[in-house]
Formats: sequence, structure tokens, C-alpha cells
Amino acid sequence: MMNLKGKNILICRGEKESARFKSYFKNEGVLVHFFPTYRTEFVSSSAADRAIATLQNAAAFDWIVFSSKNGVKAAAYFLQLTNKSERDLALSNLAVVGKSTVQKLSTTFLSLHIKLEGKNLQSLLEQIDRNSAETSLNVLHITSEQSLEKLAPTIPNRIKLKRVPFYRTVMNDSISAQKITDLKDRKFDAIVFTSPTSFDYFLKLMNGDDALIRSSAIATLGKTTGHYLEKSGYLVDITPDRPSAAALIESVKQYFIMETDPEVS
Repeated sequence: MMNLKGKNILICRGEKESARFKSYFKNEGVLVHFFPTYRTEFVSSSAADRAIATLQNAAAFDWIVFSSKNGVKAAAYFLQLTNKSERDLALSNLAVVGKSTVQKLSTTFLSLHIKLEGKNLQSLLEQIDRNSAETSLNVLHITSEQSLEKLAPTIPNRIKLKRVPFYRTVMNDSISAQKITDLKDRKFDAIVFTSPTSFDYFLKLMNGDDALIRSSAIATLGKTTGHYLEKSGYLVDITPDRPSAAALIESVKQYFIMETDPEVS
């Protein structure tokens, strides 16, 4: 078994939001560092009106898809601004991406039951298509503005997909110039990007300087983020099969095993 003790790994997300990752890595002796490149906020103005109107009409959807904890949190916030309750959401089938989203949904909406889980939005759409008898399916995806702009799933013919942004991510402008300078002077064995947004804002905070990325192994939490980085011209070294802390740590181990002994498969 590969010993990760002493490895320096940078996770481009806040420490509080990455508690599970921190626990897994520290148990392996990894020196974990955090660089929260972005923060989230609920949409406002006309976008907020659209989110509220969508929840008012939630019963019109055969399926509702949550692809992140932030989507669940935003849905709970906007639901309070309607005359509906979680019982109205229960009229639709629910599908979620990732274990952390499952946990957030289960603790936020106590009466809701999840019907399908998937690795990403694409796999969920394919599962919904396979497991439904209806000739036409209305599916709501509660998402972010950035996801709506950057990720374009292939939609099965029977599905009418409505993707509505309930939140957005913005660059974390509270990070000091000294913090960024100190970061550039560090050496990391791997950098973990948890979403396309975490990568984009990393580069912006670095003023486009990608030397730190080029000198480290690149890990992404899920294939969607991996594909995004590759389209941006970066070779991704580590991508777990599932977007979870346990899968990520196993993929990191396997990568460094291969780096140490290429004959191991």
C-alpha cells in the first residue's frame, strides 16, 4: 500500500466545505492545504424571481435533479419564499449527484426520498431515460449560473430538460496578495480541483500564471471537471470514478504507486 505521509496536497475549496476530504487525507499522513478560490451566493433580481416561479410550479416536473449541496441549500432558501412546501417537491421523483448531495438533501428535506443517484448530470439523465416508461419526461435541474454556461449534457430524446440557476459562484476576493505570493512559492505534490469554477478562479487569482499547476499532479473530483480541464489544455493525472473523498484518496494512492513503480498496474 502506498504511503502518502508527507505529501503536500492543495485542495481548491474551503476547509469547512472539505471536512471529509481533510479527514481522509490527514488519516493518510498527507499535509492538506486549502485555497478557497470561490464563494457561493443565491441568485438575485430576475433570476431569483425565476427560481421562485420554478418552485411554485414544481409539480409540473416528473423529475427534479440536484447536482450539488449548494443547489439543495438554494432550493430550501427559495422554497421559503413561495406558498409551497417540501411536500410539493415530493410529488416529483428526485435524483441526485454525489454522496454529499444525498446527505445534504436528507438533512434539509426530511420527508423527501431519493429515487436515483448518479456520478454526474449526464449519467442521471441516462438513468432517468432508461427507468421511465413515459413517452415524454419533464426534468428540472437545479443548478448554478456557471454550470449552465459551461456544462452542456447530451439530452435523451424523451427528456425535456429545464436547467434553472438557483445560485452562482463568484471569485473569492478576500484572499490577500501575500497569500497568493506565498502559495506560488510552495511546492505541491498534487492540486485538487473540485469543479470547473474552482479551476477558472484559481487561474484568475493567479493572474493567469499556471506554473503551480504545471509543476503539480492535477486531480479533479469527477470526470466532468476532468474533461473541462483537458479542454482547457491541461493533462489531468487523477480522476476518481466517483465524486467522493474515499474514491479520491484511492485514486491519489494509485497515481503515486504508478509514479514510484510504473510496472505496477
